[in-house]
Amino acid sequence: MKRRDALAGGAALAAALAAGGCGAAAAGAIHARSTRRYTWAPNLWTMNHALPPDENPVTLAYACGVPDDFSAIRVGFLNASDAAWQITKVAAMASASWNDYVMPTGGAAPVALTFSGQAAGTILPSTAERARGSVIPGVTWSDWVPLRSQPADPDTGMRVLMLRALVPGGQTITCCNGAWGGYSGAHGGSTAINHGYDIFTGGLKGLDRVTNPLGEHREPTISYIANNPCNGTIFGVIQAKTAHEGYALCQVGESKFFGTTTTAQMWNWLLRSVGVLGAAYAGRVPIGYCCTAVGGYDSAHAFGLARQILPEVEPAIVDVLSYNGNERLFGLPFTDVRSEQVQLGMTRDFMQFVRGLGGIPILASPMPFCRPDAPPSPRIANYEPGFRAAFAAWKAFAEKHDGPVFDLYAILGADEAEDDCRYRDASMTKDGNHPDDEGHALLVDPYLALIKPMLGLR
Repeated sequence: MKRRDALAGGAALAAALAAGGCGAAAAGAIHARSTRRYTWAPNLWTMNHALPPDENPVTLAYACGVPDDFSAIRVGFLNASDAAWQITKVAAMASASWNDYVMPTGGAAPVALTFSGQAAGTILPSTAERARGSVIPGVTWSDWVPLRSQPADPDTGMRVLMLRALVPGGQTITCCNGAWGGYSGAHGGSTAINHGYDIFTGGLKGLDRVTNPLGEHREPTISYIANNPCNGTIFGVIQAKTAHEGYALCQVGESKFFGTTTTAQMWNWLLRSVGVLGAAYAGRVPIGYCCTAVGGYDSAHAFGLARQILPEVEPAIVDVLSYNGNERLFGLPFTDVRSEQVQLGMTRDFMQFVRGLGGIPILASPMPFCRPDAPPSPRIANYEPGFRAAFAAWKAFAEKHDGPVFDLYAILGADEAEDDCRYRDASMTKDGNHPDDEGHALLVDPYLALIKPMLGLR
């Protein structure tokens, strides 16, 4: 059997791609919705963190880039616990450069975020489904507040937004996991890697930098990293109203969609694609990013989190998992066809939900899961006969799907003539399950070839 093309979809899109890839015909086949609501949500894998019962408040800092002029912002905070937690104040500042990721430049005054008109905010507890031992975090949004961006940072072309939150001690807060090691400039990254989509997260214990955000005391960036009271940030979803219309690209799934490592990096193929495309169109067509893929989530939780976030995102494109390695339906492994049929039904319902939001759901194929030189992993009962049967069921489902399909297996998998569960090359994965940097990098060019026509970009 000949290996399938990585790009597929409904008849019109497939014909347009076959006729010339990224031409006008393909763009006319399916066109994504645009928005002036830029979204930056690179990691919604939450973890609870108990703050010490200290009389001094904790100040958490966050800096990120927006690829267009903006006039207003808001933030979505997540809560994965049963109890509400408090934020005393949030200061937002537009900066003319990344500087040290903490102190803004350009002289703009800080603006206080509000919650229903009040400076202090209550982050409401999770009320979402707690099926099968996992929690879908609840989301509390701040108000939209006016905040005008400074001129673009000369090195990256990004408009820099800096945030600080004053959080009382003695309570349990929810943070988004991940330290961005090796990605952001603060951790030794570079513009060549992140294409200007730089980021810094951190917090400083025992110092109130919010009620007096530009006070004389100035700690170097390394002190913020060294004194970070938790692994991650409370700033889950950042949104900005942009001058130009752009697109929000979204990812829904589990750890294989999330990135090369599930605790430190979020460097998956979609974020890489956003960096390449976003840098090329910075200041003209802002490309946003929202990743609701979470390691360990089954389909109910992956889709459940996305259903809370995506209505506020105005998504253009949503990559949808159709085959989840974390499923334990009926006590069966995820490769069992009986389990997979339920998964695919949930996938079908979620894709309809995305269409209802005006977005384009892209159906993503299963990924390989074991190295050529290693047996299938006994931890998740991945045996080749099961994979072959379940993968055949997925292919039958995909053939009936009237929309775009991104076939990751066609790029990363071994010979499809045998429905082989293995990776083509051991260098594409370090653990036999998740794609590594090389694996995710190989997906970028085919993915951009698929989505550029939908976005009307070349």
